[in-house]
Amino acid sequence: AAAEGEQPTWVLQTTRDQLPVSEDRVWHLSGALEYRSLAIVDTDPSNDQYLRWSIRGDVALFPRSRVFLRLGLTQNFWAEEGESGLLLQDTLLGVDYGHEVGLDFIPLSYFAGRKLSLEHRLGLFVPTSRASMKQDMYAAPYILSRARYAVLDALLVGVDGYVRYHFHRYAERAGQFGGMLTQLDFGPSLGVEYTAYDSPRWGSVSVGADLSVAWDKSYASREEYGAPQSSRTFWNQDYGWDAYATYTPVGYFTAVLGVEHGGKVLRDGLQNMFFAHRDETQFFLQLLGRY
Repeated sequence: AAAEGEQPTWVLQTTRDQLPVSEDRVWHLSGALEYRSLAIVDTDPSNDQYLRWSIRGDVALFPRSRVFLRLGLTQNFWAEEGESGLLLQDTLLGVDYGHEVGLDFIPLSYFAGRKLSLEHRLGLFVPTSRASMKQDMYAAPYILSRARYAVLDALLVGVDGYVRYHFHRYAERAGQFGGMLTQLDFGPSLGVEYTAYDSPRWGSVSVGADLSVAWDKSYASREEYGAPQSSRTFWNQDYGWDAYATYTPVGYFTAVLGVEHGGKVLRDGLQNMFFAHRDETQFFLQLLGRY
């Protein structure tokens, strides 16, 4: 919970890996444990559930900025015979820079003294996951920008946008029918969060939701025939939404419970968007801690 005179603890779903930064510390260490399960599981539920583990360390090297390193691990509840269910995720290196912009220049009394919070990230995904190493990925740099505005004392709206480029040794996936690798993806998201309860003794409770859309383009193929493994001339489009509730009993711990959906806009050559789908809608529980 936010102390008197401090800003509330906002945990928008699209950036829930970020907890409030204490500027009086040069370095921070944070971790997250996330359980995920499909909304509808099969007769063998272990196929539809998994855990995500992550740890992040950051240090303040420049004013209003932090250099960070994030490591991740996926723990499947099932595994092929002779293999482990633990899989490394791609490692993320980067730097975050945050600042505020005063809105007094807007000729309305409502904006007097109000500020827009901005955060920018320059990051680099390093291929440490099995999937990325199998596809001979060199690196995937990306840029992310966030804007947060407190409409009311307890109501926050936010907009995110990112661009990521994928460097690979080859343009085509491994295997006879692998298809072309993703070259570029980008997209925005819109979120809103409301603090329904905030007590210095019992903590704070918030609810929120996000809408997102993204586009991706594959590498060009030298083949000129129309087949799944040849390059597509159009942009693939994804969309998604989520709804969640958070509980922050103390400033260094937050629990997030919610539902999330994501899927393709174009399916079998037709525009077919689902609000919910048994293979694309998941429940999640995330525990966040920061020191």
